[in-house]
Amino acid sequence: IGWSKFKPNYLPEGIISTNGRIEAKQIEIASKTSGRISDVQVHEGQMVQAGNVLVTMDNQQLLAQKLEAKFGVEQAELAAEEAEAGVSLRESELALATSELKRAKTMYQQHVISQEKYDQAQAQFNSATAALRLANATTKRSHASINAAKANLQQLDSLLEDTTIRTPITGRVQYQLVQPGEVIAAGGRVITLLDVSDVYMTVFLPATHVGKLTINDEARLI
Repeated sequence: IGWSKFKPNYLPEGIISTNGRIEAKQIEIASKTSGRISDVQVHEGQMVQAGNVLVTMDNQQLLAQKLEAKFGVEQAELAAEEAEAGVSLRESELALATSELKRAKTMYQQHVISQEKYDQAQAQFNSATAALRLANATTKRSHASINAAKANLQQLDSLLEDTTIRTPITGRVQYQLVQPGEVIAAGGRVITLLDVSDVYMTVFLPATHVGKLTINDEARLI
């Protein structure tokens, strides 16, 4: 009461009275994928650290797909082992056919065997050569299948990681925009954060004082 009665009705030179508001940069956190909200682990007003979990989404279907993808990788690796074993077999057959052809050629030149026998050895060699090329091609395809299966598994791991939504910054939860059980689309906003490291104030000055300001003038809040 005393202060209200005896306070001066004017401000000292260089000091003005005005109003403004303190603001902070807003960060909209959204989901990369569509799905059902499983859990919201924060509440409005809560401080969170960078990397903290904000929201988790239902991932049961993705987990089942990941299990199937793991089986796909195992099957592709088994197929590659079979293909490599086939290459070894065809290489042995080609080595034998090469030896037989060489022997048949010598015997044919010495008139020991007929043209027909020599042609048979040549045909066996050609067949073994083609079989080895096919086995090598099958091996390449099987390795490509392994790479494709692993890429699919890696993609599912990435999608699973996206079902856990984390904060990229340290800040304060301003708005909780979803509830457990809600279904959202890809890009749907879930949390609004305030970046407390980027706080600023917008001040509104009377027109009579604005003209007295110059660039780089300093202001202090009292």
